[in-house]
Amino acid sequence: MAVVEERSWKLAAGTAMTGKPKQEKLYRTLTPAMARHGRFLGGALLLDDRPLAFIYGFAFSGVFVDEKESYDDQYKEYRPGNVLKARFLEELVRRKVNIYDYAGEPDQHKARWTDQAYSRTVYIFCNRTARGRLLSISLSVRKWFKSLRTKSEREIIGS
Repeated sequence: MAVVEERSWKLAAGTAMTGKPKQEKLYRTLTPAMARHGRFLGGALLLDDRPLAFIYGFAFSGVFVDEKESYDDQYKEYRPGNVLKARFLEELVRRKVNIYDYAGEPDQHKARWTDQAYSRTVYIFCNRTARGRLLSISLSVRKWFKSLRTKSEREIIGS
């Protein structure tokens, strides 16, 4: 994944996992844990042992959650991500996984693959320790900033 991310458009956009130590640590920790519990599911497209694209996520109860995917920009014209996705979808069907959930915010790429969307609510319970209180405050501030951004986007659209 890191090799592909270093060569992808995501590096310039600032969304690549490489160069972000916290995110790299998350994947190094999370991947083996998910694999031990039979939840990790991913794929890579290789050309002469060189990774061109990857899909990374987890499966549970007939749902695949696509946490991260990318491709090597040098091969963009060949659509390596789409080639991998087509083969990956075949594997999901074979495993009787019937929902493909793109994680994260909606974007144009995700919209090309489906016209369906849904929302979910996440509840985070914070205990009364100092760390729990900091987390609660952090989440409240993040929610407030997001509401400001959403409000300003609606104002721009309404202008």
